[in-house]
Amino acid sequence: IPVYGPDCEIHITSNTTWDMDFATCCDVIVHPNVTLTIACDVAFCPTSKIKVLPGGILVLDGCKLFCGVPDFQWQGVRVYGTGSGGYQGMINGSYSQGRVVMRNNAEINYARVALDLWDGINYNTTGGIVDAKDAGFNNNGMAIRALYFQNIHPVNGHVFDYNAKFTNCSFIIDKGYPKEGDVFHHHVVLAKLKGLKFVTL
Repeated sequence: IPVYGPDCEIHITSNTTWDMDFATCCDVIVHPNVTLTIACDVAFCPTSKIKVLPGGILVLDGCKLFCGVPDFQWQGVRVYGTGSGGYQGMINGSYSQGRVVMRNNAEINYARVALDLWDGINYNTTGGIVDAKDAGFNNNGMAIRALYFQNIHPVNGHVFDYNAKFTNCSFIIDKGYPKEGDVFHHHVVLAKLKGLKFVTL
């Protein structure tokens, strides 16, 4: 299993697929207008995170992302938007916000925040997009955090529902929760947004 050293960054600047299990201590940065598809299991260090920049796409296809250091949590996936008042629909064939797609029983496990739909600091980065189906969120301090965003059409000013949908997803805390992790907060934290969807078929 290839291991990348600490304090490094893996920049995804062209469409890329990972399909062999590995471990890394790097941050992974998905740049605008490219797609990173992860179809393997990836172990991260406690300091590591994935950043999906506005216009970037992360596809988690049957993979498991987790902390590779027992009893600790990694930083999780941060999906950057362009701040409240941005538009989460497609314009000219692409999205302005960062976007994550989870499918085929993909999992994000042992993270401080599994999917943080902003950079975690600046409110002008809210609005990250998610389409998750049959996905798992296990033993995370928080599974989903989405804050302070209005999805406003740039022409007619109509306010749409937040573009995030979780279909048949599981949210689990059990005896495997990391002993050195953050105290469990909530599975889902939402603030001042409209229409984010949780669906059971």
